[in-house]
Amino acid sequence: MVQFNLRKLLLSFAVLGAFLAAYRYFDAGGAVCMSALAGMMLVGFGVGRDRRGIALLGFVVSIVCAWIMLTATEAHWVGSTNVALAFAVVDDATRQPIVGATVRLRETSLERSPPLSMPAGEPGAAETTDSQGTCQLVYRFTSTGESGLLTRDTKRIRFWDYWIQVSAPGYEDFLVPLHEHTGWTRDGFGPPIPPIRIQLKRQAAASE
Repeated sequence: MVQFNLRKLLLSFAVLGAFLAAYRYFDAGGAVCMSALAGMMLVGFGVGRDRRGIALLGFVVSIVCAWIMLTATEAHWVGSTNVALAFAVVDDATRQPIVGATVRLRETSLERSPPLSMPAGEPGAAETTDSQGTCQLVYRFTSTGESGLLTRDTKRIRFWDYWIQVSAPGYEDFLVPLHEHTGWTRDGFGPPIPPIRIQLKRQAAASE
């Protein structure tokens, strides 16, 4: 009797180990599926060897896993995420950094290029480049995703409806959609966005 109970205990630890390994290297869904498979293997082993205790253990594991798979739900959410955008502003001809350039992030739903003059109340953010011609803007962007027991959490950050406007004395204003540098969306759990390099053209000399 002691040997039989010890065997059941070892098998229980084996099922738990399979669950934890699957959760570590796959996700919760994979862990549940592998545990269900282990449970069915225990049922087959127990029935084939006429070991009712082992078969019962496998049956219970399979039933629990089936219940989890049938009742687990996914949640779709919409929120916002802080994203840091790094900029480097240089002269288009010399490639030298431009000090004191103003970098603006403008949030607008206009499909075409918005006017250079910002309307009152338009949301956005602005920073000025340092001695290296660089600056960083931190802004909250709309993000969406899914979360659930049997799936990995996902997060997509949206970058449409945003424009980058850069201006500096003696240079032409620069205006471009943000998504041209970031893509329409990005994985919220992925690597950070590489620095955005902006090249400004000098204004043409006024004709005499």
